Amino acid sequence: MAKKTFNTQALADDLAQSAFFTPRPPQEPVSKPVPVPAESRNPVTPQTRKPGAASPQPRIPSPTEAQPTPPAVFTLNLEAKADQKYTTYFTEQEHELLEDIKLEVRRRYGYKTTKQEIIRCALGELIEDYQRHGSDSRFVQRLKPRDHAKK
Repeated sequence: MAKKTFNTQALADDLAQSAFFTPRPPQEPVSKPVPVPAESRNPVTPQTRKPGAASPQPRIPSPTEAQPTPPAVFTLNLEAKADQKYTTYFTEQEHELLEDIKLEVRRRYGYKTTKQEIIRCALGELIEDYQRHGSDSRFVQRLKPRDHAKK
């Protein structure tokens, strides 16, 4: 019997409808920047700074002004060999839920998988979401309430 290929998108769609993941609030459409006419821009002058004048410091945007990161460049590939070992700790409930998902995927869809594959799929989703949405990603949004509780 040939091993079925693991359809990560079908699993992600099913998990998105489960109690494991909360739905993302609808995003407001992003407006395109309006080009600024050349005559209204600051003129570039060939003059140098006056001796002793401080160099202009680059302006660092505040976290509320931070621009979202460019579209995701990460693509999950479960066929790639996972050769980096990293030990993580889970609560008993998290570990049992991983086992439940593994068994349910095998029983319901016929896919034999491992907890490691499930974790890699979840990590891939986290990375893609963060790369697409930056500070609006689910991960950062879940960190905010925790961060306020510490202050």
